[in-house]
Amino acid sequence: MSHIHLPDGVLPVGWWLLAYIAAFIWLAVALRQAEAERVRRKLPFLAAMSALMLLTMGVPLGPLPVHLNLAVLTGIVVGPWLGFVAVFVVNIMLSFLGHGGLTAVGINTLLTGLEVVLGWWFYHRLLLPWRLNWRAITATGLALLLTSALALSVVGLSTGIFELGWHGPDADHDVAIEPATAGENEIIAAPVEFLGLSGITAFGLILILGLAVEALATWGIIGYLQKVKPELLLEDTGT
Repeated sequence: MSHIHLPDGVLPVGWWLLAYIAAFIWLAVALRQAEAERVRRKLPFLAAMSALMLLTMGVPLGPLPVHLNLAVLTGIVVGPWLGFVAVFVVNIMLSFLGHGGLTAVGINTLLTGLEVVLGWWFYHRLLLPWRLNWRAITATGLALLLTSALALSVVGLSTGIFELGWHGPDADHDVAIEPATAGENEIIAAPVEFLGLSGITAFGLILILGLAVEALATWGIIGYLQKVKPELLLEDTGT
């Protein structure tokens, strides 16, 4: 989704420790791969995309309780390895601002980093014969849909929320994962209501609208880059 940041206290200690270990291993591999490439020309774009992600993740989308994250765009522009470095830095900074938990930096980085890798792969590999605008929209939608499903699965398996049937033990409302809002830690199991709807229906609508806005934003930025600096959209940019 655009985008779920897990707060502290959601995942059991063993889960978030394993996520941290996996994130550091992935980061070490990403840094080694980056050193093996000629990335000097990519570094300014890495800094720019990190700043852009940090900015957009702090701005809610009006009435939608979600925000953009531009992870797919980051993967397209700087590649999967430097893109993972960018999301790690962004998640660390956001956690200090109360946007996602400090203990959840590992899992948040893994989920957002997966968006970077999937977006890059869809755009530069699987959908390469497609027209640019359809590549951008489809790559973004698929990457965020897959990682959203993974995030829901991780929370459900680690907390047993699936076993509760999406109901709290004493709750009168449906509960679902509430997407991120700016300036506060997110509540994971909470009543969800949107446009007069509640429960799974409201959450599904939020998910669809969030994905659509993220895909359109990515498409618009890529369309602009295609006009002013098309070399940024080539896989070997800066190499």
